Amino acid sequence: MKKAILITVMLSMLIPCRLVAYDGGLGSGLETGFLYLQRSDNLSTGSDARIGSLGEEAETESSIVPVVLFNMSAGLGGGRGVYLKSDTGEGEELGLSLGTVIPLGERENILDLSVIYVPFQEAWKNPYQTGSSRQETDVTKYGGKAALGAIAGTPLGVSFKVASVDVEDDEIGKLDKSLARDGIIYEASADYRMDVTRDFSVIPSLTYERGDFDGASNSYDGYGAALLLMYRSPPFLMVPVFAYSFDQYDESHPLFGKKREDSRFAMFLTAQISGLFGSPALYLKVITGYVSTDSNIDFCDSDGTFAGMTVGYRF
Repeated sequence: MKKAILITVMLSMLIPCRLVAYDGGLGSGLETGFLYLQRSDNLSTGSDARIGSLGEEAETESSIVPVVLFNMSAGLGGGRGVYLKSDTGEGEELGLSLGTVIPLGERENILDLSVIYVPFQEAWKNPYQTGSSRQETDVTKYGGKAALGAIAGTPLGVSFKVASVDVEDDEIGKLDKSLARDGIIYEASADYRMDVTRDFSVIPSLTYERGDFDGASNSYDGYGAALLLMYRSPPFLMVPVFAYSFDQYDESHPLFGKKREDSRFAMFLTAQISGLFGSPALYLKVITGYVSTDSNIDFCDSDGTFAGMTVGYRF
């Protein structure tokens, strides 16, 4: 079920969600721009609809993707607030997150609760169909998230997310129940911010993910680690991210005769400059990155690079 994670979606997932808390709380803003993608991924609906065999490598595809991100928030006093923002799902689609921030103590134990809805995702009805054009179907994801930051006044943060995945026309799941793709994803993560200097911070994070799908061949345990470096020297901000994850699937894949195992490496760089045209609320961001998935099933290998630029406004 999992698609190769490429653009800002992956970047947003890797950056600890509690950075906003570190930066002083709730804020509102709008960001728009574009990303140029190059990728090869047989499981993505961005790949060729027609494949000749399950042994062939995915062809490299290029595309330009528009980006629109937003965060609307309102303070309720005492550090509390509510927000509506664009949130992240798998692949290239963005969803919506509606939540609230509640301090459980003075500048500590900051609780962030939200519900997430990710529409407009797509998957192949049968990603393994050969000799004729594969058809797309809609995928819907919805769930909730709870995060706790500044635990006991420390830089430690933890989060837990659960999301239900519904594939509208899961043709491959009807043909073979072990490949059914409806299910639930559970994710637990922790991060710790270390301020090396006033301008430089190091934020390691660990993630465990459980994909519990109707098809046991698609169910998996995932383990991930990421290292985020943040350098600030106003008006400049630079954030490189390095991440590695490993997914191990429950049962042998019926079409390939072995359990799937994926190793994924990703690295990203975001550079931002604020104060464009003399306005402290206006900023320019440049993003670039690379993601590679090495699977013991060659059909599931994927590679992707991207580069882009956005302009944002805080209000």
